[in-house]
Amino acid sequence: FDTLFSDDLYNKIGSAALKAAERIKAALKNMGFKIYIDSPTNQIFVLFEDRMLKALSETVELSFWEKPDDSHTVMRIATSWSTTDEDVNMLVEQLRKISGSFML
Repeated sequence: FDTLFSDDLYNKIGSAALKAAERIKAALKNMGFKIYIDSPTNQIFVLFEDRMLKALSETVELSFWEKPDDSHTVMRIATSWSTTDEDVNMLVEQLRKISGSFML
């Protein structure tokens, strides 16, 4: 554990996760998704229509956060030190495909 706090390692590892999260968040906003909780961390909380979420969950794994009403669900997207540009690109592409099939 002490190793993480030596030579600024903790910040170096975390910066990649934060950059990936910012790219995903920007893409979500550009596609018209509502960011439910605007977190400055590597976690993104986004509101999905349930019918859209069902289609998205066939290709992407997301974490349930809460159910604010009968037709929407807040899901958590989390990035980590191991999230690659390819991971981000794949997720953004899946979001584009799904959002293009539904009216927001």
